[in-house]
Amino acid sequence: MDIGTQPGWIASQGLAINRFAEVTGYFYGADYVTHGFLYQSGKAQDLGPNFLPSALDDFADVVGTNSQLVGPEMSGTAALYADGVLQNLNTLIPAKTGFYLADAVAINNSGQIIGDGILTNSDFQEYVLTPICNRDKYPISASDLKKNQHWCLAAKGILITPFSAAFGDVAVGTTSSSITVNGTNTSGSPIVFQGADGLGRFNFTTDTCSLKDGRLGLEPGASCKFTVSFSPNKAGVDEGSILLGTSAGDVVFQLDGTGTD
Repeated sequence: MDIGTQPGWIASQGLAINRFAEVTGYFYGADYVTHGFLYQSGKAQDLGPNFLPSALDDFADVVGTNSQLVGPEMSGTAALYADGVLQNLNTLIPAKTGFYLADAVAINNSGQIIGDGILTNSDFQEYVLTPICNRDKYPISASDLKKNQHWCLAAKGILITPFSAAFGDVAVGTTSSSITVNGTNTSGSPIVFQGADGLGRFNFTTDTCSLKDGRLGLEPGASCKFTVSFSPNKAGVDEGSILLGTSAGDVVFQLDGTGTD
């Protein structure tokens, strides 16, 4: 993918691309300082000096390292560019943890970020950051997902993995293999799964999440699972979502597949 020559850039390199063909990377300008950039909708945006991006998700959130903010052991600082703001990730975690986030190397569509950190004894340790609730809109299609870039993936106290299901090519009139989805109660009280809406060509089968055998709900720390599959009735790309109702709130699960003749 060629993003063309940008005004004021002396040299540049793309480092990551998402499924919407949005690209992040870095460039050098006249000041010969590394600047991060985000390329989307045919335009390149300067994310600021001394920022070296590593990855981006499908919401165009970019993670990387800010070398201007120097941490322990002369490290950089893990940073997140979202909603037009470049943030120090250390300001988004509880204070006095004894752990410093030195870089951020990847982010998924659940908002989970991985990278390297430094303990108080100067040892390096990998980390995973999981947002409590990082999306506040509920898109029902890929186009809506792009318009409402920040929506709540999970209701409070519920972690759904994977974030979405992509079935790929499936012949019209047949049904794909099932994908297993896990739900984990990360709250301090039982959670009840109440049902699902918006199924369409996507099939939802409750497995261990449904109430049965006298169980009153999913206990804190416990997990359950359900399966989804795709039964296309026409050729072409099909996108949709399943709205899972729970006692803690609603969860939207994105789905897509392609019907083939």
